[in-house]
Amino acid sequence: MKTICKLISTMTPAVLASAVLLLSVPARGDMILSIESVTGAPGSTGTFDVLLTNTGPSSQNIAAFNFVLTTADTNITFTDVTTSTTTAPYIFPSSAFGPDITTFAITQSVEAGDVTNDGTLYGTDVASGATYGLGNVSYSIDPGALNGEIAGIDFAGYPSTSLSDNNFDNVDFTAESGTITVQTSTVPEPVTAIPLAGAVLLGASLIRQRRRQ
Repeated sequence: MKTICKLISTMTPAVLASAVLLLSVPARGDMILSIESVTGAPGSTGTFDVLLTNTGPSSQNIAAFNFVLTTADTNITFTDVTTSTTTAPYIFPSSAFGPDITTFAITQSVEAGDVTNDGTLYGTDVASGATYGLGNVSYSIDPGALNGEIAGIDFAGYPSTSLSDNNFDNVDFTAESGTITVQTSTVPEPVTAIPLAGAVLLGASLIRQRRRQ
């Protein structure tokens, strides 16, 4: 076991995932991989979470994962993936590769992967109905993106995207896409809204004074 743990500490997420998949056989599971849908303005940056939900009737162990995301929209650029998920807790309390789990981020494609680092390779038991984060993905939107533009975000197929348990068995999953919607804000910022409200009140006061005169 010490030899295995030492080997894992020297491997990249992609290499580790490939090694695990070579040993894997199909395993039962009702796991859903999903991408959080978000909105952002042209020229802005943001993040979204990649999530794992167990929709089955029983617990499912997860000890390693790898995913590749792609988009056909050239106005979207992926920049990084970390363990700092916000929608749900990160799946591994002890991460072998975190906090930055990016293997590569090349314009419209990004890869990330991780494995538990608890010393026993036991992993995390995902209870029925539970949701965990697999990564917080950073992106940027080109200033030339159009208002209302919707960029679809998809998972690359197996084995680029994969899950495995503590027996090195492959865990079946269903992948659900997400979107980044380009939306220009029309609501005044607080700093702008306050002077605007003051101007309206001043105008109303002047009108009342003129009527009195």
